[in-house]
Amino acid sequence: MRARCSPRGHQLAHRGTATVKIGPNTQVTQFGGASTEANGIADISVGSLVYAFGTASAISSSSVTLDASAGRARLGQTTASGTVTGEPATDELTLNLSTLGGRSAASFDFTGTGATAGADASATAYLVTTADLTLTNATTGEPVQVTGSVTPFGVRRRP
Repeated sequence: MRARCSPRGHQLAHRGTATVKIGPNTQVTQFGGASTEANGIADISVGSLVYAFGTASAISSSSVTLDASAGRARLGQTTASGTVTGEPATDELTLNLSTLGGRSAASFDFTGTGATAGADASATAYLVTTADLTLTNATTGEPVQVTGSVTPFGVRRRP
């Protein structure tokens, strides 16, 4: 995890573990969206690119805690890389992830991402909604890289 803290206008780069606390008063926005009304903390899920704003504490050489429970979080688009595991279905690809957001897919715990316990996301069968993109070159065994928004926490369905 790489974090950049800006205490009182000064920036502090940090590599290590960053714990971000969010809560019902965290305002969530997305790049390109002007309103927080359509967003909530459930829109933040495993693999989300998050720019969090709050109060930093417990800063050490290996960890930092950021309390954004009364702050805000801005969601950006995440990049996922992996191999296509089956012929693309209409509007969907299933990937064996190698990276998510530039991190090894093996480092993620997808528990709770599904609408039910059996529907949690999986690094070996990561479902990507492609809308109306042409998937001609996305054949089984081929490497692909996709960029977009992660499905909100607790709503993923099984492929």
